[in-house]
Amino acid sequence: MSLGTPAAVLIAVLFLIPGLLMRTVAQLCTPYGSAGKPPSLVECLMLSCLNYLLAFFPILLLLRHWPDGLNLVEPVTLASHLWYLFLWASVVFLLPTFLGFVAGSLARTKRTRRVTGRFGITILHPAPTAWDYAFARDGQYWARIRLVDGELIEGLFGRNSLSSSERKQRDIFLESVYEWDDGNKRYEELERNAGVWVPKEQIAHITFFDVSTGDPAERDSWWTSVRRLGHRVAIWGCGMVTSWLKGEKSVR
Repeated sequence: MSLGTPAAVLIAVLFLIPGLLMRTVAQLCTPYGSAGKPPSLVECLMLSCLNYLLAFFPILLLLRHWPDGLNLVEPVTLASHLWYLFLWASVVFLLPTFLGFVAGSLARTKRTRRVTGRFGITILHPAPTAWDYAFARDGQYWARIRLVDGELIEGLFGRNSLSSSERKQRDIFLESVYEWDDGNKRYEELERNAGVWVPKEQIAHITFFDVSTGDPAERDSWWTSVRRLGHRVAIWGCGMVTSWLKGEKSVR
């Protein structure tokens, strides 16, 4: 069986795509989705096997009720068995997507680590670096940035701020900058300031102070995971479209 035959393509889809979907969705459900390393072939294969293990009984029923005349390597036989194929597609595509969402949502909660810790199971933190963990937390923070020359930059790191997830470019943008007013004995926002960008070469260390409001449990709810997943899927889709358009232009 050569790599280009329909049977080889089918085997690759069945044993690689579910694991790749599960791993990708789980990674996108965390704040560190773009910073993690891509899954390996062995990891995709293992996760695909786990997906089929969890769907063992539905798969058994599907195999026992295989329609007569259906041949997956002959496209002409597929049109008359669409509902049956949809059930298989649910096992291959929808189930690993759901499992990835559940796994990614659970991995980022402290409660999961406490429960698994009681059984002697240690779950590695999904954050690849301390930088990614610090800037992926929900809420607003007061950031005090100490520069390499000893100067201080202080301001608000909130929803309109940004920190780089690229390991080679750890810069930061604060949405608002403040200075200490000796007369009023308090911090005053600089007039007409639209934020400040600090390159990684100038950063010595950063101190954070929590200024967020609201219930932390609410900020860590499942809806936050859904919104974060949608945001990262949109970024990933835009990247794929941009790469495709660049490829089209180069061909022309």
